[in-house]
Amino acid sequence: MDTKEKIRIITKHFCGRFSTKRKSVGNLLDILVATILSQNTNDNLSLKAYNNLKASVKKWDELLKFSEKKISKLIEVAGLNNQKSKTIKNLLTFLKTKYGEINIDFFNKLSDEEIFKELKQINGIGTKTISCLLLFGLKRNVFPVDTHIHRIMNRLGIVKTKNANDTYTSVKDLIPKGKEYCLHVSLIQFGREICKSNKPLCYNCYFIKFCDYKIKNFKPNFKSIRKKNVIILNEI
Repeated sequence: MDTKEKIRIITKHFCGRFSTKRKSVGNLLDILVATILSQNTNDNLSLKAYNNLKASVKKWDELLKFSEKKISKLIEVAGLNNQKSKTIKNLLTFLKTKYGEINIDFFNKLSDEEIFKELKQINGIGTKTISCLLLFGLKRNVFPVDTHIHRIMNRLGIVKTKNANDTYTSVKDLIPKGKEYCLHVSLIQFGREICKSNKPLCYNCYFIKFCDYKIKNFKPNFKSIRKKNVIILNEI
């Protein structure tokens, strides 16, 4: 089975039977800051860090007066706080220096390539963060790749890549247009619940027939399954 056919199957499985509507999640700068805070942590902790940050200022400009240490303390709950505080400070300083104001609403008029070029100048902001801004903030047809999606794409043999950035480059033109959002959010959930990093639930995976992952887990944890109301197992 070739790569295109595998992508067709997973797209049909996750997106063919229902429509996933994109939610409005705030202005562009809010989304960008929230995305930075979401790196390597869960949604609950990143939201707490974001709320701590927003509660400390009336507008983002005021954060420029904060030291990186103070910002780090405010977002400590999300982890990697020293790194993230530096990135946030770099972002705000960049915008203020280059444009005289801290606002990225003008991104609506820029192409994807122009936005990538603009934000890649800022230390700490990479491909995943930018592609998330494009997908969630600007509602562009872009397919961000996180650790879950990188893992799944490699296990299914769709790519053979060493990191998420390489996976993004390899699959970005293969995802059916208009299905990027649905497939992105579905695969992340699939990676958290089924195709886990350790002890994936291979016995409950729809894609088992063309999965290349060698260390498959065929031992169901029925106690866990009943707890989650996951009862139907696929034939292996």
